[in-house]
Amino acid sequence: MSGYRPWRITGRDSVRLAVRDYGDPLAEGAPMLCLSGLTRTAADFDAFAHHHAAHRRVVAFDYRGHGNSERAGRASGYAPENLLDDVLQVTAALNLDRPVVLGTSLGGSLAMALAVAAPTRIRATILNDIGPEIPNATMGRILDIVGRDHPQDTWAQAAEAIPRIYPNLGVTDADTLMAIAKTTFVAGGDGRLHVNWDPRIVQPLRRAASRDMWPLFGALRPFQVLALRGRQSDVLTPPILARMQADKPDLAVAEVAGRGHAPLLDEPESKAAIDDFLTRLDGPVHHSSRL
Repeated sequence: MSGYRPWRITGRDSVRLAVRDYGDPLAEGAPMLCLSGLTRTAADFDAFAHHHAAHRRVVAFDYRGHGNSERAGRASGYAPENLLDDVLQVTAALNLDRPVVLGTSLGGSLAMALAVAAPTRIRATILNDIGPEIPNATMGRILDIVGRDHPQDTWAQAAEAIPRIYPNLGVTDADTLMAIAKTTFVAGGDGRLHVNWDPRIVQPLRRAASRDMWPLFGALRPFQVLALRGRQSDVLTPPILARMQADKPDLAVAEVAGRGHAPLLDEPESKAAIDDFLTRLDGPVHHSSRL
C-alpha cells in the first residue's frame, strides 16, 4: 500500500527520521501516533493506518537506526531519552495535537514515558502487548536477538528465520511470514539480506533494562488506556497484566487468540477492541472493521 505523505524530520544529534503521515490533518477523529516495537518500523502500521485514515490522521515513523531513518553516530545515541525526544520532535514538527498513542512493545514503553515527560501532549494510550516490566528471561532473549545481525542469502531463508527472531509471535502461515520478512530484512551491498535495524541499539537498552517502569505506568492513570495482550505472550504475562489492572481498575483489556508477542493489529480481536476504544473517545467509527 501507499497513500501517505512522507516527511523527513530532524531529531536529536541531527539524525533524520523517516515519517509516514496518513489521512486528513483536519479529520474530526482523534489523531493517532503509532510507535513500533524495538526492531520494527512504521511499515508495520501501513494496513492499520489505511484502515483508520478515512476518519483520522495517523502518523508513524521509523526510530533512529531503523528502516529509512538515519543511524546514530554512536551507540549512546540510541539511549531511551533520545528515542523519547524524537517522538516529541515528530509530534511538534507535524503539529500532531494530543494524539491517541498506540505503542507496540518498545513503543508502549515510550507511550508511558510520554505520560511523564509531556502529559499534555497525549489524549489516550493503546499498549500493544507491553507492560511496565518484562520477565528477566524474556528480556535476556530479546536483547540477545536484537544485538546481532541475522544475515540471510535469500528471501525464502529470511522468511524461515522469522520464527527464530520472533519465537513468541505465533505466526505460522507462509504469506504472513514472508510479509514480516520483507519489513525485517533489507538487501545489503554484499548481496545478502541484513536486519533492518542497527544492532547497536541494544547497548544503551541493556543499561536501561533494570529501570523501574511502574511509576511511568502510574502516570497513565488520568488517561483512557487499552491494553492488548497476545494470549501466548511471554512479555505481557498474566501476573503483570493483573497488577496493571489492580493499579488502574478502569484499564480496558483485550486478549488476542493465536498470538504471542505481539499482535499484528489485523486480528479480529485487535480491530474490534481498538474500534470500540476509539468510539468511546470520539464517537462511532463508521468504517468496516475489515481491512
